[in-house]
Amino acid sequence: MTEGAVINLFIDTSFERAEEDRLTNAWMAVLYHADRSLLARFLALAGVTADAGECTNARFELQVTLANSRLDACITLPDFVVAIETKHTAEFDKDQFERHAVGLQSTGPRSLLVALTGDAMPPPGFDDVSVEGVSTAHVSWHDVTAMLHEYEDQFPAGSATRLLIDQMTRYLAALGYRKRETTTMQELRELTLALRKHRQTIRAAEGTLSALAAQLRLAPGTKGLKWRAATFRPMDFQYLDARVPEATFEARLRIYPNAGESGDLRVRYYLTFWPKAGTEGVQQRLQNAQQELVQKHGTLDACGKEHDGYFRVTQNLPPDVIERMYGVDAKAVQEAARRIGGLFGSLRKLIGR
Repeated sequence: MTEGAVINLFIDTSFERAEEDRLTNAWMAVLYHADRSLLARFLALAGVTADAGECTNARFELQVTLANSRLDACITLPDFVVAIETKHTAEFDKDQFERHAVGLQSTGPRSLLVALTGDAMPPPGFDDVSVEGVSTAHVSWHDVTAMLHEYEDQFPAGSATRLLIDQMTRYLAALGYRKRETTTMQELRELTLALRKHRQTIRAAEGTLSALAAQLRLAPGTKGLKWRAATFRPMDFQYLDARVPEATFEARLRIYPNAGESGDLRVRYYLTFWPKAGTEGVQQRLQNAQQELVQKHGTLDACGKEHDGYFRVTQNLPPDVIERMYGVDAKAVQEAARRIGGLFGSLRKLIGR
């Protein structure tokens, strides 16, 4: 077999079927044929705790017909049904999901309806789906990919489960779901997990960043910068971005929501650039000025090379400012812009000398 090739180990993945069907069938085939501890891990992503016996006796079905809808797949445990509706590129259909939920009410055992989608965040409208006797959960293909990478080394090379995990990982990578190891991507994953717990904060964070962008135009250290608001689609959150015009290399100023270990939401801001030729002197100036920057602007979270290859100077806003900012308190937003502008102004002087 050519290295890196994907072989067709998966049942019913023929080309004439819809993309979502092929993806569902492949994943169900992996869960069916692999060690059932993999099924237990997948169910845990959906909030289901199942022991080895339950997973061993699980029954798998594809294209299950209900009263007014058809599920992509069902995994039936001794006293529990996990129904799955998958999406890759298609939009989440709230009406379809509600029909599934209603149909599951008449199946007998308690049921969980899982939306398995390409979105890192639960799709819009997902939280509104509620039917008595049927619980719901969202699992992202990003989560599945991360789980497979974390789990694959537990099985020896050449084993059936290792081969299945390897092939499913390659299949998901071909669809755009890849392992993310860098510092920034880990921060974004943590942010996603926090936002799942605080859904309403998404809108508050977006409103805060919009108000912050307006105030940054007035802050002395950020004058002349053209701020761009953008959305990081895989994680579905907004951030602010600006390039440093006086730098002779690629330097960017970025502001985005950030999550702490306890799930608290913060705002992180930093200067970042690639370690390109000619930047060594700038890096050294920034590192030499670290103590001076701390005395003037407060503790820095990072000042130096990051695991993803960037040189970065990073700081978080104080918790009290953040708490008021998420309520779009005008004075707190102004205070945040002043603090951010102060640090950015000092950094711009250092890299522009």
